[in-house]
Amino acid sequence: MSMLKRKREKAKMSQWDLARKLGVHAQFVSNWERNVCSVPLKHLDKVSVYLDIPKKKLLQMRVDRYQEKLRAKINA
Repeated sequence: MSMLKRKREKAKMSQWDLARKLGVHAQFVSNWERNVCSVPLKHLDKVSVYLDIPKKKLLQMRVDRYQEKLRAKINA
């Protein structure tokens, strides 16, 4: 289970609840939790507050995801 999902569940929110607060579709929240994509920069502040995750941690997750994509392209 992803850290984002654990934090969301700990906050007693469904994907739909979080999506509504952010003004996005619930599928976006699902994609973030499944590491299909990263939380967009414009939502980092709110996600940080709603899920009690330090903004620095969310930024590091974005960096890690980007590095994974680059490694996959280099190794392809």
